[in-house]
Amino acid sequence: MFSTCLYTTTVHAQDTEKMAKQKAFEQVFGDAVRLDPAMVEKVKNDTPGKRHYVDRDGDGKPEEVWFIDIEPRHTEAKKPILVKVVDKNGNLEMGKEPEKYGDLWIADWHADGWVDAVIGYRDLDGDGDLDVMEWFTYGKKGWRVPFDGLRALVSTDDGDDNLLDYDMDYVYYQIPCQNHSHFGGNESFVVYYLNPEQDKWIPHFENPFLFYDFDNDGISEEVIRVEGEEELVKSLRWSFNVNPITGKQRDFDVSVSACAKGWTQEKDRESDFTMYLPEEQTEHFMIRGIPTGPVLKRSTARNYLQTVTWERVLMTWNENNLNIAFNDPKDTIERWEGVINAASTDSGYVMPRIGAPDCGPYNKRYELVLKPPGPNEFYFNPADHRVHIKNSDRTWIKVDYDFDTKTDMSYFWVDTDKDGIMDRVDIDTNGDGITDDSYPIDVSDVKPVGWTFKELNGALAPIFKTEPENKYNLVMALTTALRSTKEGMEEDAVWNLLANRMQDKNIPDDI
Repeated sequence: MFSTCLYTTTVHAQDTEKMAKQKAFEQVFGDAVRLDPAMVEKVKNDTPGKRHYVDRDGDGKPEEVWFIDIEPRHTEAKKPILVKVVDKNGNLEMGKEPEKYGDLWIADWHADGWVDAVIGYRDLDGDGDLDVMEWFTYGKKGWRVPFDGLRALVSTDDGDDNLLDYDMDYVYYQIPCQNHSHFGGNESFVVYYLNPEQDKWIPHFENPFLFYDFDNDGISEEVIRVEGEEELVKSLRWSFNVNPITGKQRDFDVSVSACAKGWTQEKDRESDFTMYLPEEQTEHFMIRGIPTGPVLKRSTARNYLQTVTWERVLMTWNENNLNIAFNDPKDTIERWEGVINAASTDSGYVMPRIGAPDCGPYNKRYELVLKPPGPNEFYFNPADHRVHIKNSDRTWIKVDYDFDTKTDMSYFWVDTDKDGIMDRVDIDTNGDGITDDSYPIDVSDVKPVGWTFKELNGALAPIFKTEPENKYNLVMALTTALRSTKEGMEEDAVWNLLANRMQDKNIPDDI
């Protein structure tokens, strides 16, 4: 009896959830998402994949096509997936496939007559290709969103290269959809939730995510992620691919991660943030006839963000040119989001992670400014061939040469005279936390560098071109010198790993 009651209660709860979801979709899409039960049964009981065209006005041109989607990319857990495509641009023809640049694709998992996801493909300029991809799902309220209801992810092809995002089950799963989504060139996306009380889409969380392609070669050299809600800004991550390589879509080198004014270590994400976007720096959109709240304007975002003074800033340099999720063997792709910092948890030097998954605490150079005196400033020092952020309170690299997630040695840059320029390096050669050596850095030729692709590339491209060979020649010369003093003196575990093409039990073959 108890098990029967439990089953009945569970089924009732599931039906209630489906009804709430259906009502939310109908609020935005109306009759388009009311699935005719007779049509659902007809399609479900016919040959999977067969197209069923609907010509409601008898003019010989169908307005809809229905089918069971048999594409292999979809998961077994959601099958059968019934799809209804509504022709929104008037060019669907009998016997031909619906398009993904003007139609509305409605997905019903398990073909049970309830809508589960909708994707809208829009062609804004009438050139017959995709300009905007709108993903609609239903979500329950949580710490990010105070309402049950529809969520929207709107991706825009700003560069008109006709490449956007990849779906499975008509939704986005980070793994593996990220592997097949573009996230490059000139592109944007914003996350929204629908506020049913205001009948308005509220931009929140990743608001916006902006990709910039400096030379229109299809590779993003710059990506900006702002986190917040409407005008309120909570954090920033701003990354660069400083030295782009033809054909390598994702190869980011550096980021600045910043907490907005009002952030405190104690409240972290729940801090009383005080940074609001000026009205002239925002723009509004319409999503399915419903207005959005304000979003940071793509055209002026970079110039505006250069002027901001943040509560706390961390620069992260991908020193080992491996920008992947830390210690996750299931996720070894180069990150498309930019360089995501690991959290700094040392007492007095706390900085939260901005986004996920992070690149880890090892083999990255971190430069932390605890209380910036003004907008970020950067400089290039030819003595150490690096770009640094000015006024860093702590700069460090924790070296883990064999990827066993243990510190083998550390470097610390020090600003001895507190002028904002680091002039000494301390070295801990065995990772025990004690400085074993140090040396001064010549700062006589330091020059300011702007936080732009052009200036970063101008300062560092010559270094990337010449220094790897110079370093190799130096190591070979030192090896020869050591060998001349005593046989075997040149033996070194790090060099042996490099000579063995980084083959090691802790290093997956694909990286």
